[in-house]
This record gives sequence, structure tokens and C-alpha cells, in this order.
Amino acid sequence: MASFAERLRQLRLKNSLTQKQVADKLGITESAYGFYEQGKRDPSQSSLVILSDLFGVSTDWLLTGKEPSTAASSDEQEFTEWIKENMDDLFFYEFNKSPEEMKQEAIETFRTIWEIEKKKAERRKGKE
Repeated sequence: MASFAERLRQLRLKNSLTQKQVADKLGITESAYGFYEQGKRDPSQSSLVILSDLFGVSTDWLLTGKEPSTAASSDEQEFTEWIKENMDDLFFYEFNKSPEEMKQEAIETFRTIWEIEKKKAERRKGKE
């Protein structure tokens, strides 16, 4: 099985990118990125996320060459379906009744998700 460094190099070449182009996306020097492909350095968590988005693969696949198991327990599947069916009513009903501190925590969580999605959209727009 290929190493992380080999997978990274293969993905870069498959996407017809230079080391400099990928380094620029990561905000690092070309030589620092080169160390990733040589297996001499490991990227930060934030760089892994950028790389996985850039190449359209999961961070799990990038790190291990394997996709995570998607087999959820029947309880988990049942819970997920219940949430999908009841999210609007449950969330807003309970949210409005929640203490102000809990509301602020939820809002900050949503803000973080929104910022991540916004950055993804900007990166996709930059690729076009």
C-alpha cells in the first residue's frame, strides 16, 4: 500500500498541479511542501483538510489509503432519520426555550460551520 507521501504526490500529479501550486494553496513554501511528498514532514491538521478538499478525497483516505467505515448501527441510523424528519420543529422549539448561554454556544457552533463552508466555497471558486 502506498504511503501518505506517495498518495499525496500521486494526487498532485493526477490533478496536474506543481508543488509550488499546492504549497501556495496551503500557504507554505514549496520546499516545505516537498518535504511532505518526501515523507520528511507531516502536514498540520488544517493543511490536511485543505489537501483533502483540494484533491476531493477524505482525510482518512489521504492519511491511510482507506475510507472510514460507513456502517452505522441501527440505533444510529434510526436516530439520524428521526433528526432529519423532526429537525425544524425540534430545533427551533427547543432553541427558543433554551437558556441564553446555551443559545450562544449553539450560535457559535453554527458560526464555525458557516465559516468552514464559506472557506470551502471560496476555494472552489478560486479553482474555476
